[in-house]
Amino acid sequence: MQKSRGKRKQKKINGLLVGFIVLIGLVVVWFFSSFFQDGGYQLPEIKKMTLVTKIELRKGVGELVTIVFTNSNWIIPPEGYIADKNVVEDMVDKIKNFSLSDLVSRGGNLASFNLDENNRVEVKAYEGDKLSLHFYMGKTSPTFRHTYVMINGDRNIYQAKGNFNYLFDRSPDSIKSMTMCTIPSEEVENIEITEGGRKYTVKKIMEKGEQTNKESIVWKASWKKENLEKEKWEDFLRKITPLSASGVKKGVFNEKEGFIRKIEIRSAKEKVVIFILKQDRDKTYVAGVRGNPALFQLSEQRGKELLTEMGKF
Repeated sequence: MQKSRGKRKQKKINGLLVGFIVLIGLVVVWFFSSFFQDGGYQLPEIKKMTLVTKIELRKGVGELVTIVFTNSNWIIPPEGYIADKNVVEDMVDKIKNFSLSDLVSRGGNLASFNLDENNRVEVKAYEGDKLSLHFYMGKTSPTFRHTYVMINGDRNIYQAKGNFNYLFDRSPDSIKSMTMCTIPSEEVENIEITEGGRKYTVKKIMEKGEQTNKESIVWKASWKKENLEKEKWEDFLRKITPLSASGVKKGVFNEKEGFIRKIEIRSAKEKVVIFILKQDRDKTYVAGVRGNPALFQLSEQRGKELLTEMGKF
C-alpha cells in the first residue's frame, strides 16, 4: 500500500519536473529566437506619427526643400507653389509607417550605402512646430524591399521597411503640382477668352426644341448669332479641361507681364483662369494659372489646341 502511494507520488513529482523542464525549454527557445531575430541588439524605438504638417528634404549639401500643409493644401514656400497632392500624401504615409527592420552596419563605409554627406537625403517631419522624425536616407537594398537609413544622432546603418528612395530623392520641380484645371468638361457653363484686345464668350444654356418641346444644351457665342456646333465645341472643351501640364518651368508666374491668350473657365462651383504666355524655341508653350505662382510647360499640340481660333466654331 505504502509502495503504491510512493510510486504515485514519485510519478507526480516526475510529471511536474518534466513540465517545468519543458516550460524552461520554451522560455529559452523564445529568448534565443528573439535574440537572433534582432541580431542580439535592440533596434531604436521609432515613435509613430499620426499628424504630419511639414516635411523638409535636403539632398546632400544641396538646396533645402520645404513642404507645408496650409489652407487644405500642401505648398512649397517661399513662393507658395502648390505641391503634388499624391506625391506628398505618399511621403506622409511612409513617414507615418516608418519602421526599422534590421541593423546593417555599426558605422562602416557610408558611401557604399549612399549615406555619405554628398549622396544621402535628409528627411525631417514635423507635427506642428515639433520635429518628430529625423533620418537620413541612402540607397535601396538589393532586394528592393528595404531602404538603408541612419537615424539622426546614431552612427549605425539600418534597414527600413519598404523601398521609398524614389519618394524623397526629389528636386523641387518634381514635387510641384502639374494640375492646371480640374473642372470636368461636362460641368463647364461659361468660357471667356481674351486675346488681341478682343473678348469671346460662350455660354451653355438650356433651350427647348421647336418640334419636340424638350430642353437640350446649346452653346451661345458672343461673336455669332447661330448656336455653336455642339459636338465640335464640346470636343474642344474636352481638350482644354481637365488640364495638366507636361512640366514646370523655372521662375514665377506674373499675369501682368502679358499673354497670348487668357481663358476663363467657369462651372457652377469654381472659376479657373489660364494664361498662355509664350511659345519657347523648342515649340512648347509656357502657361500660368491665376492664384498659382508656377510656370507650366505645355506640349506644342496642347498649346495649339488651347489657341484654337474662335472663328473656326
